[in-house]
Amino acid sequence: MFGLINSWIDLKQTIKSEFIILGAGLAGLMVADELTSRDKKVTLIDINQLGSGASFAPLVLINPATGRRAKMAWKAEECIHAVTEVLERIRDQSKSEFFIKNGVLRPALIEKMSKDFKRSPDKYNWSSADWIQWSEKEELENRYPYLSNTFGGLTISEGFTINTRIFLNDLYKQLIQKGLMSYFNQTYSINTDEEGNHQIRLENGNCIQTEHIIFAVGAGISNFDEWSYLPLERVKGQTLTVEFDKPLPLTHSISSMGYFAYDPKVPNRLVVGSTYEHDFDYEKPDEKGKETLLKKLDKTLPGLSSAISKISQWSGVRVTTQDHQPIIGTHYSQKHLHIITGLGSKGMIYSKYLSKELCDHLLDQKPISPEVNADRFL
Repeated sequence: MFGLINSWIDLKQTIKSEFIILGAGLAGLMVADELTSRDKKVTLIDINQLGSGASFAPLVLINPATGRRAKMAWKAEECIHAVTEVLERIRDQSKSEFFIKNGVLRPALIEKMSKDFKRSPDKYNWSSADWIQWSEKEELENRYPYLSNTFGGLTISEGFTINTRIFLNDLYKQLIQKGLMSYFNQTYSINTDEEGNHQIRLENGNCIQTEHIIFAVGAGISNFDEWSYLPLERVKGQTLTVEFDKPLPLTHSISSMGYFAYDPKVPNRLVVGSTYEHDFDYEKPDEKGKETLLKKLDKTLPGLSSAISKISQWSGVRVTTQDHQPIIGTHYSQKHLHIITGLGSKGMIYSKYLSKELCDHLLDQKPISPEVNADRFL
């Protein structure tokens, strides 16, 4: 059961928490990380398991040069600094090697794309010339022989490949040690009084009282009428994890017609992914998605699909916005309701920085950047 019920349930025993976060995906855990680091009492609630939504793709990329024009991501330098800090901190404490900075290649497979890619290093205010470099066709293909039939391409040094499943599990374990309370596989109702204080009643009978609720429910936001004024679109993505009998000759991950995530520690595996289905009735992996991703693989790395020994599929649903920018902020009329959503396929690069900006706003009354503020849709 979802949504707000405008009545107060008077129960004798309640658990008090300064913040309740709805949603235990990447955004929810990053907000929890930020709040607990500021010594706040936080409760995490999810109707499913940890990371059960789009956050649990097998491998993901951090790529600051996005889209068909290799545009610099919003606040790329700040975002990469923020996410690098948390990745390194969780790795150092958990001793898990769940990410690698192996860079991202962006081959231009059509001539029009090559013109945009070639302009990118000079067009945007990159932090360093080493972040992104253009190579003409001959230079690119000599350096990376597995790329052919290109019109040149970009090498992005500030590119990461991340096993999000290990990362989220390790982050969650450390949050529990810091005092995070959590409830999984629980439906709930939200009750609010006239003063804007909230009480969440769980399926198991537990009740948590709080002043602030942060909605980090990803595609589940459509279940909450309170946020229906936000122009969000559900988009389905699918991945193939393809395995080979021999190690692949790759070094970098690749962003081309989707993404090809490669971790040198598992050299015979490649995760092929793309978020592309805007009209869909079936949320699980399907044969059409498999065929689409294999075509992308053949186009970017010709001949590789014939050597596949094993394939497994995954799918997830994200939400995106009309202006392709994420959303954080506070509800325009209902007290103490906050949101972080619309990260789309850029969750890893944006989530930590957005969490910090949201918490700076809630705790220190700092303004939210207008490009991502929920108020821009009023």
